[in-house]
Parts: sequence; structure tokens; C-alpha cells
Amino acid sequence: MEQLLGNFPSLKYLELHANGHADLVDGKQWQKLTNRLITFNFNFYIPNDLESQDLDSFRSPYWLDEKHWFVACINRSLLSVPYFAETCTNDEFQPITVSTLPDNTILYNCITQLTLSEPVVDINQRFPRVHTLAMVHSIPLSSIEHLS
Repeated sequence: MEQLLGNFPSLKYLELHANGHADLVDGKQWQKLTNRLITFNFNFYIPNDLESQDLDSFRSPYWLDEKHWFVACINRSLLSVPYFAETCTNDEFQPITVSTLPDNTILYNCITQLTLSEPVVDINQRFPRVHTLAMVHSIPLSSIEHLS
């Protein structure tokens, strides 16, 4: 990869999709390869489950403070967020637990389509960018309090 990127000295924006192994989960190596870039978005499929400590090399000042690049593990994929964050979800939505995000607000802000299949009494999270809400169950009209 280093040799390939060396052929593009003016490259400022990189989007990378790859299948690979645990060696892709190396923030220090990616730091060396991406220091000239303005934007680096990636989605790596890793066949192993990743844990929080696997992302420690992406928690450096370079990633978090200088570049403001955040990564997360979703379904065996290591990906940059919010670029590859999900935009559609349902009432079984589970916040990402393995990430370098300071909090999950960024993820909720990416959701534009939400499907609710069960009556929801209390949603503790705001979804400020949802423009399509599908409710696929019976609810009494009187239970709807706020739509704005």
C-alpha cells in the first residue's frame, strides 16, 4: 500500500474498501500512510471479531485531535465514521460499543430512516435527521404526543 500511495503524491482524498485480516487494524501504520490526506474513509471487512483494545492504535492524538477521524467496528467491519455509518435502522438499533467515538451522537445523527415495529413508550435518543419514519404496528392515535 505504501508503494502504491507513493505514486500519488498529490492525493488528498482516499476511500478504501478491502477484505483482509487483523493487520488492517493498525492505526500507526495507517498514520504513516495517510499523513498527507485531508480525508481518509475506509471500510475493511475483518473475519475476526474485534474488541475495544484492538482500536487502541486509532486512539492517538493524530487520529482523534489532529485529523478528527473516528473508527468503529460493526458486524466484523472496521470502518470510518460517520462516512460509513448506517443511515437506516429499526427499533432494535443498538449503539456501537467498539469505537473511538467520544459518544454515539454522531451515529444517531446519521440515521435518516427509522422503522418502528413495536409500540415505543420511550425513546431515549434523538434522531434529528430522520426524514422517513415507518410505524408498522397498531397504535392508538391518542398515544402520539410529539411529531416535531
